Amino acid sequence: MKELGRQRKNLKDDLRRLKYKRVSGSLPEGQGYADKRKNAAVSRYRNLRRKVSKSKQIDKTAQSGLGHNEVEKKEYSFGNNRVSIEQRQQVISEETDLHHGKKEVPKPSPAPEKKTTPAERRKEAHRYSNAQKLYQEKELKKHQKKMAMQEERESRERALGNYKKKKLERNKRFNQRTKRGQPIMKHQIDFLLEKIKAQGD
Repeated sequence: MKELGRQRKNLKDDLRRLKYKRVSGSLPEGQGYADKRKNAAVSRYRNLRRKVSKSKQIDKTAQSGLGHNEVEKKEYSFGNNRVSIEQRQQVISEETDLHHGKKEVPKPSPAPEKKTTPAERRKEAHRYSNAQKLYQEKELKKHQKKMAMQEERESRERALGNYKKKKLERNKRFNQRTKRGQPIMKHQIDFLLEKIKAQGD
């Protein structure tokens, strides 16, 4: 009995392998789920096509009026939307009436024209002139700020140039030497006297 069971199991395995090998586009042995996924996708596509064709047939019967009593009882359903056939027929009849010109399409009422009084016009002009004035004031302030910054930069550069010039002259005097190579004390004493005077002031 056990041997018979084993034989049956082996036979089933062999059949399964052959089945997956027979299907076109299958991967190597042991990858049978690829075929299953492919077959599932194909079946879903076929079901979808069948539903679409069914819905088209229902529409045709509703428009032609054949089997009207039977069609009224059924509902047209596709996806998540459920619409009764009566509602669909009503919409279709309204569309045909509009197409043949039986019903007049309500035209949108024209927007009322704005009547501006002289006072309102003056107000608008005043608003515009105020905005222009504010803009001019902002531009003037910006220009003044720019000029002040430029003057400050120029004065800083001048002061720095004067300081460098003085420093260069002082270094020249301090670097002067006698014939024996000793520094001249006169220039250093003069510099110290100038410093004391500046502190006193």
